[in-house]
Amino acid sequence: MQGYQEIQSQEQMNSLLDSFHGFHDSMTKEVRLANRGFVEADHRMFTSGRLDVQLLIQSSFNRMQ
Repeated sequence: MQGYQEIQSQEQMNSLLDSFHGFHDSMTKEVRLANRGFVEADHRMFTSGRLDVQLLIQSSFNRMQ
């Protein structure tokens, strides 16, 4: 099992997809989405437009072959 990998560019996303051989024999198991916005005690709402996404990908592809 590989650990955490942060993706900040399209090139990094392409590399991740390549490491799972385009999701051949793989699947997205979990998706978590967190909004960085918040509401203060005085009820003012702040939105940054930024989201954090976590994916859990499982694969049955044997990379050692």
